Amino acid sequence: MSWGTSKSGIAASPIVYPRSSIIVRYEPDTRRILIVRSVLREFCVDRQITFNDLLEGLDREGSFISSSRTRLDTGTDIKAPPVEALEFDADKLGVAPSVGTSLSTSIDEN
Repeated sequence: MSWGTSKSGIAASPIVYPRSSIIVRYEPDTRRILIVRSVLREFCVDRQITFNDLLEGLDREGSFISSSRTRLDTGTDIKAPPVEALEFDADKLGVAPSVGTSLSTSIDEN
């Protein structure tokens, strides 16, 4: 298995290997969180939150960084096509993901 390197040159190796589809990726070296756009949109719909208003608010406070097509499976044996992902600053969100925590667990706790 070959591993890429992160933006800071640190070997990109998953902390926890995924057991199902990857919808969130946390980059510990840059403290960035990538979330699949369609998954966050669905989360907002389920909770009657306006998706665009959420992104605009997070952008105003500096938490939302960008939207881009990327592979969340980099550093794993999974070979999936790039997905539209939203990038956030974990520090500005006040998020410190712990190993093995699912997205639904983290969001529902807050």
